[in-house]
Amino acid sequence: MNYRKDIDGLRALAVLPVIFFHAGFSYFHGGFVGVDVFFVISGFLISSIILKEIEKNEFSIINFYERRSRRILPALFLVMITTIPLSWAILPPAEFLDFGQSLVAVSLFFSNFLFWFESGGYFDTQVELKPLLHTWSLAIEEQYYIVFPLLISFFWKHGIKTLMTILISIFVISFSFAEFYQFEDTNTKFFLIHTRAWELLIGVFCTLILKYYKPNKYNTVNQFCCFLGISLIFLSIFTFDESTPFPGKYALLPTLGTALLVIFCSKDTLVYKFLASKPLVAVGLISYSAYLWHQPILALARTKAQTDLSDSYTFLLCCISIVVAYFSWKFIESPFRHKNITSRKFIFSFSFLGILFFSLIGFNIHVNKGYESRAQDGFKLSEVSKKNVNCNFNQFGKNEYNISEVNNCLSRENSVLLIGDSHAQALSFGLNEHLKENNFNLTTITQNGCLLIKNTGRSEFSLKNNCDKTIEYIYDLFLEKENITVIFSSRWRYHLSGKRYNNGEGGIEGGVAHKTESLNEFSMEQNINESFSSILKKNDLIIINQIPEVGFNVLSKKFLFPNEKHTHSYEQFLLSNIQMNDILKNIPGLNVFFPEEITCNKENMRCITELNGMSLYFDDDHPSDYYSSLISDRILNLIETKD
Repeated sequence: MNYRKDIDGLRALAVLPVIFFHAGFSYFHGGFVGVDVFFVISGFLISSIILKEIEKNEFSIINFYERRSRRILPALFLVMITTIPLSWAILPPAEFLDFGQSLVAVSLFFSNFLFWFESGGYFDTQVELKPLLHTWSLAIEEQYYIVFPLLISFFWKHGIKTLMTILISIFVISFSFAEFYQFEDTNTKFFLIHTRAWELLIGVFCTLILKYYKPNKYNTVNQFCCFLGISLIFLSIFTFDESTPFPGKYALLPTLGTALLVIFCSKDTLVYKFLASKPLVAVGLISYSAYLWHQPILALARTKAQTDLSDSYTFLLCCISIVVAYFSWKFIESPFRHKNITSRKFIFSFSFLGILFFSLIGFNIHVNKGYESRAQDGFKLSEVSKKNVNCNFNQFGKNEYNISEVNNCLSRENSVLLIGDSHAQALSFGLNEHLKENNFNLTTITQNGCLLIKNTGRSEFSLKNNCDKTIEYIYDLFLEKENITVIFSSRWRYHLSGKRYNNGEGGIEGGVAHKTESLNEFSMEQNINESFSSILKKNDLIIINQIPEVGFNVLSKKFLFPNEKHTHSYEQFLLSNIQMNDILKNIPGLNVFFPEEITCNKENMRCITELNGMSLYFDDDHPSDYYSSLISDRILNLIETKD
């Protein structure tokens, strides 16, 4: 196909919003749709080349994968080899372990499955710190291109109508999957190929439309359609955010917008002149390298800083990404794409050895647990966060319970029930050990990210059904038993405020925040009061108030600054928790434990993050097993006092 400057300009329009979105610039909260623009462009360009070769009887699957290898792997390998030593120096063992696993996944083009499996979602707090997170989209494309060339070359022989029937059928099925998973599991629909294939197929339809229907005949129509197309993309970038259900019907805006530009942007349209302008074309030419470099640069800088980066500094990092991308494009991407510089034999050998090399490096990091020996004793993840498996029902990602198994656990003598979110889960190991030593039997029921209060819920789709179901089970079934001591722990401040923690000293928790809201006519305070009161009618209730939040990852900061003892503001913690403290004051009959009694000093107004050489946290807000054991001692005293 003939070179189109506007397509490179469109690439710039795709990559810049993605970079600015990952940088955290508020105006670009929908910048993630740039990936969807890329999908359509990719589908269009690749299908154009394949169809042209098929018509000339020149199509070869070997040639196709040679082109893909030349296009994708050299720059990707450069980014990976550069990121390895930087990650070794900056990432603590737990994060370096994750990085090693991502090296294997990226090499074998299944990183979308890895990030789907291990994260709470693309917008989750911690995923923005993963250097290779963005490679999920490359994995989608390569999985698609394993099947697509074979499919289109086979059905082309049976005529265009047969081919269109197959492609439309796949499109409908894929789009239906995206909508079907809208309310069940946003990770699945965001990261996996079966909910994304339809976007690449839109690009294929663009190729077929331009080939058979020649729509760009009338200038007025072209002008209107181009303006509409670019408007849909801009509308998506500036109005979508992490709460937008994606990639279902809302993804039609950027993808159809891209299709309109591809089909109707003839050289005499104003939008073409804008897209074909030298600055946009220049960025478009290096867009692949820019996409590859920006995420590791931003992620590692954030991890290294352990504080909120200023907009000016973040913008500087974005500019550095563009500059590095230029050199990557000029000296790596471009040379490898020329057959007179690198032969087919060389490129296939290079690809195989590169995949093998990075897979082995990643596997080695995995086997060695992120080289945990690099961290100080007392600050190793395996030491600070063990798992309690005894009568522990952590339902994250699930909403069904084995009712008989739960009832058997609750029927034990001296039964104690721990409920809550991931904070309760973090407490469960230490609490279980201490209670067991004193002839109490702990059952833990948690749902990560959920405030287990009746008639409340979170708006984001990935958690809503799971929260609702867990609340129903707890109050309608499990709490019907009498004479159980119930311990309730949650991240109260976060649920009530819907804001990530800011310690007032530059430490601002990353990621997207979601407020828990009342689902009836009563306020959150009234619903909390009613839920606590309903528990107290049949059982004793102990509330573990807010664990002091830190504002930085304790293990990471200790790894980077091992000789310092890191503290945070007690005053800021108290100010941020006024609402929950006021609620607790107004509920009679409650036993409340305040975890800050262990870690915060009223005289110097500072809170510690380590004690006796042991970390009190395994991230920025969840208690370590050591902190859990200290809390458990106090809780045990409360239980025994009640008895």
